[in-house]
Amino acid sequence: MIKNYLKTAFRNILRNKIFSFINVIGLAVSMAVCLLMITIIHDQYGFDKFHVNKDRIYRVLSHRAFLDYPIQHFATSPAAMAPKFMKEQTGTEKIVRIAEVRTTADADTGEKIVPINGFYTGKDFFNVFSFELIKGDPETVLKEPFSIVLTETVAAKLYDGQNPVGKVINFDGLGGFTITGIAKDPPRNTHIPFETLRSFSTLPILEKNEDFRNVTEHWTNIYDNHTYLLLDEGKDPADYQDYFSTLGDQQYANEENLKVTFELQNLNDITPSKKNLSNQLGSSLPFLVLVFLGGLAMVIMLSACFNYANLSLAKALSRAKEVGIRKTSGAHRKHIFNQFIWEGVTIAFIALVCSFFIFQALIPAFYSLDPHIQQVINLDMKIMLVLYFVIFASVVGMIAGFFPSLYLSRLEPMQVLRNLNNVKLFSRLTIRKVLVVIQFALSLIFIISATITYQQFKYTMQYDLGFERENIVNIPLHGNHYQQFKNEFSKVPEVSDISFCSFLPGVGSLRSDYVQYNDPMDSAGMAFIPVDQSFIANLEVPMLAGSSFPENTPEENERFIIVNQQLLERFRIGSPSEALGEVLEIQGEPLEIIGVMGDFHYAPLDEPIESFSFRYLPDDFHVANVKITSANIEETVEKMKAAWLAMDKVHEFEYTFFDERIQQAYVQYVIMTKIIGFCAFLAITIAGLGLLGMAIYTTATRIKEIGVRKVLGATVSGLVYLLSKGFMKLLLIATLVALPAAYFLNKLWLDRLAFRIDINVFSLLSGTLLMLIIGILAISSQTFKAANSNPVEALRNE
Repeated sequence: MIKNYLKTAFRNILRNKIFSFINVIGLAVSMAVCLLMITIIHDQYGFDKFHVNKDRIYRVLSHRAFLDYPIQHFATSPAAMAPKFMKEQTGTEKIVRIAEVRTTADADTGEKIVPINGFYTGKDFFNVFSFELIKGDPETVLKEPFSIVLTETVAAKLYDGQNPVGKVINFDGLGGFTITGIAKDPPRNTHIPFETLRSFSTLPILEKNEDFRNVTEHWTNIYDNHTYLLLDEGKDPADYQDYFSTLGDQQYANEENLKVTFELQNLNDITPSKKNLSNQLGSSLPFLVLVFLGGLAMVIMLSACFNYANLSLAKALSRAKEVGIRKTSGAHRKHIFNQFIWEGVTIAFIALVCSFFIFQALIPAFYSLDPHIQQVINLDMKIMLVLYFVIFASVVGMIAGFFPSLYLSRLEPMQVLRNLNNVKLFSRLTIRKVLVVIQFALSLIFIISATITYQQFKYTMQYDLGFERENIVNIPLHGNHYQQFKNEFSKVPEVSDISFCSFLPGVGSLRSDYVQYNDPMDSAGMAFIPVDQSFIANLEVPMLAGSSFPENTPEENERFIIVNQQLLERFRIGSPSEALGEVLEIQGEPLEIIGVMGDFHYAPLDEPIESFSFRYLPDDFHVANVKITSANIEETVEKMKAAWLAMDKVHEFEYTFFDERIQQAYVQYVIMTKIIGFCAFLAITIAGLGLLGMAIYTTATRIKEIGVRKVLGATVSGLVYLLSKGFMKLLLIATLVALPAAYFLNKLWLDRLAFRIDINVFSLLSGTLLMLIIGILAISSQTFKAANSNPVEALRNE
């Protein structure tokens, strides 16, 4: 029976070449996008699956609530929790801590100095996780203080293929670490990427160093450490929930207005994470991004399936005799149903072959959306993916063939031989008309969404952030002292000014603290950026009163602070001039307000302007802001590179122009515009192909009617109008459906932004005009041809 279905399907495909081609192309381009999404999702859900104990490994999450501020969720937890937990609880086989402190440091072997990354972790790391250790004993490699394990790549980089076990690496400011083992490079699909692992037992010894203070013993530090539990076989993690609730209440009882709770998260649920967590290890796509991309692919695929169903129903009249004969010959409804389903599956598998080549062509284009994508996603083919692709093609074929199968198989033989347009889905709409409306409505929603996303990006790029960003080059210090940097770069003639900061305003990085004024019970969150005395003048930050930090500001003890207007309004301090000399308290330290700045955009435009300050913390200066005055940028960059090499021969010279860095901070708009625009192109192409196929069929079935009308005196324009008006009505209905839907869908995400565009008439009508033009071209290409045909040829066989 199946062999007969397949023979009939192939005969029908070959008999109707144009319609089969349109169906195959429509399904192929849509399936290629879906293959891309399937590969991405398969890759993201493959993270950390190589760990033998993955089902028993749990990470401790922290949830921090302070006053009435929104609860903050962290992938980290206090390092002090681990020993207390192991002492008071049973059912846990092992516990591992991973501390992110001074992750990047210069490794000095005596012959080479190379910056490398690494975590501090416990002795049971290789017993809990299934990372492969090539040299060394997993029980002892990380047991002793100042022990370090290198990956193969780092070992080769530092020691040129020699066996480094037993040798000592010196890290600037940290001391010497003995190499106790070599680990195989961690696979890309792990949320714990590492170059080196240093023993956690080293941290208590290093706590005299400012960077390591309060890491291991203080419960208030929930930001630097990740805690993993390896539960006993059969142990239910829910058994610990009461303990974690009580633990939070006990440890933070003396912290005013602060509440911290803990929760366990299984290793399988870390990537992709459905939780919005700060301080995540590694890189991965958020779960919502996967949902969004999957949703777009599904909509495109459904559009192609609608297209198939639409054309199949349009062609059903030409196959009515076949269906009628089959039924009168004894075929049951299920036989007719199965025949159309198998035709859909056959078309889908032909489309799958074509889509695979399109998919391969899409991969480079997808990687080019952002230079960091390849670090997060791997699109290499795997055997399991082939099975998923086959299953996917089968499902697509069944969905595509469902409408024709359902509606044609249920009709009686005589009814099938009549005009199929009598088959109604709704009161006065045929199945085909409903599908056309849905297709073009979806296409128009995509077009409008792409237009609005691009307009928001342009608005963001052109928005005045309130500070100068032209001709400013930002250069990471890489641990070099800011004064040494200033001495070297001041020698470059084209450098007009130099300032320093911890991170750049307007790009998303911020630190925050709680500040008090007069009333110790009234605290407010305040974002801040550590800057030097020249920063305000260099970036031309508007000042309303006071001045920048004085040149002789002591580096050891912080004394002054510069705040914005929002902070004055929050504490009702008064006017900018009245605020000068007032004292704020941050972590028990009094800071005098010496300046008040205007409310510029220190954070991305997605966020509103709130309380903000500049603070003078020289130890936190990590970026230099170099203003240049030069017509020859390339020559100036070469001079700066030479100044860098005179100061630092270990680290590469890195730089970005401030305006380019701002643009990088909003790259998500560019990516979304490209993705939605690409989906819009596919949707409108598929819908246009479908409309073209229907126009071809409609004009072919009415060719004799057109001949009669021409003989009776009908004009070409009148015939074009006659043939086109039905289609144009459908396009107008699709427009009426899509415009309000597109408006409200885009308003949902725009309303979440603090500074956004207004959806205007141009945004809506430009997409509508484009869709109508494409629809008119598809229809008119056939209606003009039919209207200009020779009526003698059409009536010859009458």
